[in-house]
Amino acid sequence: MSGNLIFALDDDPGRYEHFGRLLEARGCRLVVGCCPVCVSRWADVASAIMLDHDLNGAVTCACGASNLSQDDSRPYLKQVADCSVPVIVSSASSRSNIKFLMEWLKTAQVETVSLSAIEPDPELKWLGWLWSVGVL
Repeated sequence: MSGNLIFALDDDPGRYEHFGRLLEARGCRLVVGCCPVCVSRWADVASAIMLDHDLNGAVTCACGASNLSQDDSRPYLKQVADCSVPVIVSSASSRSNIKFLMEWLKTAQVETVSLSAIEPDPELKWLGWLWSVGVL
């Protein structure tokens, strides 16, 4: 399927530059954001969501919104789950944070996988999983 949008709920858009180019080559689009406006705008239209746990108390979203108050993605979990799309937990934070996200999403019956964001070339694993679940 082409033309799909992948939404990365993350405070570090630089982490996704290469991934965005790989998706673009497949006719897909990547949007990164970590503010309530971006989550509301993009999660509902996404074909899949990349989810980071630790938003590190971001002060500015990729969209330019500032004075953000969320230190992690927990307040967005219900909204992410309600989208009923596959989720990749790509957090580089502690294993306990990743475990929390995975357990919460699985309880909500969301198709999800944890794929590290800090190993070499994580983008290829992300692409592979998205392809295996029919997003790409």
